[in-house]
Amino acid sequence: MKTLVLSIGLFLVLGITILQAQIPTLSIIGKYSFAGNANDESEEIGDATVYGATLTENRCGLPDNAYHFSNSSQYIEIPNLRMVEHGELSFSMWAKADILTSNCMMMMYPDNWSDRCVMCAEYLGSPTTLIWDFGDCDYIGRSVVDHVNFDTYWHHYVFIVSYEQNLKQIYRDNFCIYSSGFDGYLSNYGRTVYVGAGIDWSGGDIGFKGSIDDIRIYNRPLNSEEVSLLYHEEGCYTGFTEKPEAVSFEIAPNPASSNFKVLGLKTSGKIELINSEGNVVVTELVSDSETSISVIDLPAGIYTVRMISENKVGFRKLVKL
Repeated sequence: MKTLVLSIGLFLVLGITILQAQIPTLSIIGKYSFAGNANDESEEIGDATVYGATLTENRCGLPDNAYHFSNSSQYIEIPNLRMVEHGELSFSMWAKADILTSNCMMMMYPDNWSDRCVMCAEYLGSPTTLIWDFGDCDYIGRSVVDHVNFDTYWHHYVFIVSYEQNLKQIYRDNFCIYSSGFDGYLSNYGRTVYVGAGIDWSGGDIGFKGSIDDIRIYNRPLNSEEVSLLYHEEGCYTGFTEKPEAVSFEIAPNPASSNFKVLGLKTSGKIELINSEGNVVVTELVSDSETSISVIDLPAGIYTVRMISENKVGFRKLVKL
């Protein structure tokens, strides 16, 4: 009976917490839902101008609620970010690529390799990479995540930088896949922002080929809970948790207190455990269909289990007791 009462109480507390959770609006300076137009619903930065991009279905299947980009002459121009405080920014967006190419979703224009702000998903390379350039790319302004699996599904991306918190992060589908200290400064915030990207500093086409939806720009770093709220908004997210993964595997037991097993592997590769701050805390090479990994020395919490194999990647979440 006590167990039942405790369970009901916990359910009520969790339910109240969920109901009270709100999509982050604090310090939002740009909100572009693309609901039939490119207007700024925050009324801060200002309405965007569409050049050639066409309205299409969004991630929920609603017509005329996202924009599609086919070539470098198609882009959306957002007014400059002069109101941004030095080095405090978060960009949130949904994107679905049609083909594997440069696929840079947003950039400050004109582009400057030494003073750059560019966000690229599934960048064509060996291996395929995700790129977050902020500052001088000849110095330490470039951040790269390798082995990003290419597909034609919708994905949620959040790019974060904060001088005050000494933080630079990338989230993809509610997972923090990159986290480091603040490693670059942007000098010229007076440039416009191109959605769908365009021509880079060298004259190359780094444009996105596909659809982009629901862009939000914040004048501060978002935390992991706020990223999760944005990812789950409207109940139609379609990230890794809702489709077959590139690498199939299971983990058990979950929750785990001392160790867990990686089950069902059909290929060799590398297993990484990532904590809530985005740091890799365990790395193991695996080659068997059943591999045991120790977590006894890790603090309790929620971890991301990432399997990388042959330029493909899969994810699971692990609860450490």
